[in-house]
Amino acid sequence: MSPQNAEDKWIFDFMDSNLQYQFSLNPYKASDDSNNVSMLIVYKLRGSDGKTLGSIGMNINLGVVERSIVEIGNEYNVGVAFSDLEGNIMISKDKALLRAPISLAKGVYSTT
Repeated sequence: MSPQNAEDKWIFDFMDSNLQYQFSLNPYKASDDSNNVSMLIVYKLRGSDGKTLGSIGMNINLGVVERSIVEIGNEYNVGVAFSDLEGNIMISKDKALLRAPISLAKGVYSTT
């Protein structure tokens, strides 16, 4: 790993930050297929002196999460979608909504 490698830069940025943990959707990969999208959760490990020792992380396949949410949604007649920070739908059981503004999803309430 190298801070000069674009695919590795995020972990060096995290280690240099004051954050204790970080959530990222595939730090350097994008996909329209939720089976190929994972959420990376990274946690910074510190010694008793407060110095950073390293980090530990895990990937969660969002396709598995999505299927679970869809099953719950179908059981209770609700829909769930994941959006990016710009409000574009990235994961939805309604594939026609992918990359669309979340405001197009039925039942979305916004306070802005």
